[in-house]
Amino acid sequence: MLPIAALNTICAAGRPASIESIGFSPSLRLLVLAPHPDDFDAIAITLQYFQTRGNETHLAVLSGGSRGVQNNYADPPTREQKARLREQEQMDSCRFFGPP
Repeated sequence: MLPIAALNTICAAGRPASIESIGFSPSLRLLVLAPHPDDFDAIAITLQYFQTRGNETHLAVLSGGSRGVQNNYADPPTREQKARLREQEQMDSCRFFGPP
């Protein structure tokens, strides 16, 4: 866990800080909860950073997101097919930034 004093110093700087300067523990474990299938894509580079450092990372997507797939992307445009497409997108995204 990062000491509060370190967080205060980083925040007081008034500018973005390098992630290396924050001093995360090598034994840090991450739990990423994504309400929607594509939400963790927004932080993929950060997740990749922790993954390459060897930090244990767990990811959970809380909804299937089949409603987010337009009919013209699924053949046939059933809920099940849309859910399969979303799951494939999630797996592809995970392969991109590193977690198994």
